[in-house]
Amino acid sequence: MSSVALADILKNIYSFVQILEGSRNDTVKSWDKSALTNAFQWARYCEQVYRQAEGKPYREDLDNQIRAIGQLPLALGDVQICLETLKGSTETLRKSLLQNPHLSDHLFTAVITSYGVTPGAKQDLIKDCFQLSQTKAVGQMTSNLASLVEKTDSGQSELNRCQARLLWRHIKTVLSSSYKKERSESYITAKLVATACDQNGIEILLHVLLTQDDTGQCTKIMECKQFVLKWMLQNLALRKSIQKKGVPDLWQAPKQFLVKVAAEYFSFFTAYIQFLVQLGSDMSLEYGGSGMEYTWRFMHGKDSKTFSYAILLEHFAELLKSDQHVTSAVVKTLESLALKSEVNI
Repeated sequence: MSSVALADILKNIYSFVQILEGSRNDTVKSWDKSALTNAFQWARYCEQVYRQAEGKPYREDLDNQIRAIGQLPLALGDVQICLETLKGSTETLRKSLLQNPHLSDHLFTAVITSYGVTPGAKQDLIKDCFQLSQTKAVGQMTSNLASLVEKTDSGQSELNRCQARLLWRHIKTVLSSSYKKERSESYITAKLVATACDQNGIEILLHVLLTQDDTGQCTKIMECKQFVLKWMLQNLALRKSIQKKGVPDLWQAPKQFLVKVAAEYFSFFTAYIQFLVQLGSDMSLEYGGSGMEYTWRFMHGKDSKTFSYAILLEHFAELLKSDQHVTSAVVKTLESLALKSEVNI
């Protein structure tokens, strides 16, 4: 293949990639029937490129050139741009359009019609619609549940768990399926930041760490969970971080969830204990006056509704009600600190 011919093919493939990117966002608002037809023509062109490259000596070089296109800053989610991807260009475009809420009704009908009327095409349509409707149905159930949470605390808790399961599935899919590690991690980090800053976001992230996954991919599951855990400890647990404006405080989450996560992850347990010990170290005995007894108060600043001596005791009490390995570790920590005269414990 000549360099001129290769350049033309790559240019055309890039045109389809741009169309595919537009099929995933609000660009489709401006599409008409002609634009949709054009999009599918480009998809068929890419499939033709794939078929013609099969078994040819230039196949590997073409694949490397196409992968280079994928290195550009494109919003394509988990879609990996390579020669093999071109094989199913039409299917990829269809699914992208069917999941796009900005697609007009008449174009949605046209996309459905594009499947054809053969028995095999009907089966593909049923399979794709089922897969896509599962995601949509979960979203609808979450939305319906959200309308109930104003009435009950249990409703809010269930909504948090549901959102955590959805987030976990998304995190695992992106981190374990994408071949661009740096881009995937950057994307998931942005998702974690957005979730943490939402109302009940910290509790949702804790639920993500507690979500059970029976898919059997133990190594991938642990790697994904550790990514989330490491981000939380580095950005939501450190004193310097939580003092930044607008950054949530991990330790203000409900104690029962903090203790559950501490029982599952030793690094979280260590950070949790260090935080509580530091709180105790920041306190000193003060006399209440007017017949009041001595009490522990922060040496710098006033007690708050979030943290006080009473709340500190509640955290330790919750830890001591946890699993045996947690309670034993807490007792050993307290006994060790009690031997140090400079520690207020």
